Amino acid sequence: MRIIFLVSLISICISNIQAQHSIELTTGITFSKLQLEENMVFSETDSGNSVFVNFGYQYEFGEKRRLALVSSFEFLKRNSKLTFSPNLGVFGESSVRFTQLGFSPKIRYFFIRIENNFRPFLSVGPTFRYNFEATDNGFDIDEDAYNTVIFGGVYNLGFDWSIDNKIGVLFETGVMNDFQNNFTNFYSVDGKSKFFDYYARVGINYHF
Repeated sequence: MRIIFLVSLISICISNIQAQHSIELTTGITFSKLQLEENMVFSETDSGNSVFVNFGYQYEFGEKRRLALVSSFEFLKRNSKLTFSPNLGVFGESSVRFTQLGFSPKIRYFFIRIENNFRPFLSVGPTFRYNFEATDNGFDIDEDAYNTVIFGGVYNLGFDWSIDNKIGVLFETGVMNDFQNNFTNFYSVDGKSKFFDYYARVGINYHF
């Protein structure tokens, strides 16, 4: 038992020696499309673009620090244009925007070891987002018409390009999708209403 405890303690110490911490700040653009199931109100949906800001903390660990745990705090706006069905006798579009604050814990895998300045990576994880504002053509949507908390997923590729031992350039691009519906009752739409996004962000990170 003592030997097992000693080996475990040594492993933890070695892991901490090899670990590295960093903070990151990135900003970019997201292309969002609200996917609706077939309904009588809207005939089609188009994607819209808006801002996406991320502040994150990364903890690298393992041999050659190829693995990392990333905690991301996000601010983003997701837009989509909905075209009214001609069957209603109403012509025009509804421009929907959700403003969200989010948290996303991710696992990140680096394809190249720490000795290299240029390190491509793959990240995946869940997202938890809070809809604190929703508008339709610039007018507030009633809070009873949409869910305030949305659970989803994020999947991205990127790279960490170290300028020196402390500062690096970070780039990532990927996709996001909702696992929950955004609307509960909007123009009588109460079925599938999930965002799917493509995004790209660039920024800096600081290692310590």
